[in-house]
Amino acid sequence: MIILIIMDINLHKQYQKVQEKHWWFKVRDKVLLDIISRYINVGDAVLDFGCNYGHSVRLLKNNGYKSMGVDISEEAITYGKSLNISDIYLTSNKKFVKNSFDAVVATDVLEHIEDDKMAFDYIWSLVKSGGLVVITVPAFMFLWGVQDEVSHHFRRYRMHGLESLLGSVGDFELVKKSYFNTFLFLPIAFVRLVSRLFNVRSRNSDLSINNQFLNKLFFAIFNLERKILKYANFPIGTSALLVLRKR
Repeated sequence: MIILIIMDINLHKQYQKVQEKHWWFKVRDKVLLDIISRYINVGDAVLDFGCNYGHSVRLLKNNGYKSMGVDISEEAITYGKSLNISDIYLTSNKKFVKNSFDAVVATDVLEHIEDDKMAFDYIWSLVKSGGLVVITVPAFMFLWGVQDEVSHHFRRYRMHGLESLLGSVGDFELVKKSYFNTFLFLPIAFVRLVSRLFNVRSRNSDLSINNQFLNKLFFAIFNLERKILKYANFPIGTSALLVLRKR
């Protein structure tokens, strides 16, 4: 059984409010669509594993994919349904047939799961031969900060640690392996390290470090990087991306 640690209620509500406006989420949406649209056909079945209230499920539906999502949070699923987002389910209430999806995405989910290997194996079992698995996770334990704590993360990843989950999954094609949020890596690392060094606890979440000017500036920087990410891989960043095709 996969057990996902639920975020603090306040942070959960904050995610619901900012996901469609915050620069980081907006560009991550574009990164996901870049990958899905490049390797998966419109109309294919896509599962969002750890879908929260269904933001990405709706995003994928709006772009022509047969998307559905599962999450352990009853509050999140109830909220999503109140927004008329369909095909989102509680993990405990929804069982899937193995090898049934053209793609499974898990965007910033595995770090919440204590047994991430078991979770990855389950994700892998749901993908058809020829199908895609898309994983994003926060990178580098030295960047550990207040956001990781309030989100109840178990870990941040280096790429080799993420790849270690692949040990027993069978034959696959490595489609893409890259860090991202690279252009903003140095300022983010500086803030995280200084905050930890001086034990700064003046905020409840990194999402609170934002205003209209910064939101536009960081969006422009991150979105420029995202356009390059379509054709190149980065050796460092605050997040890691792994895309695999099942053979």
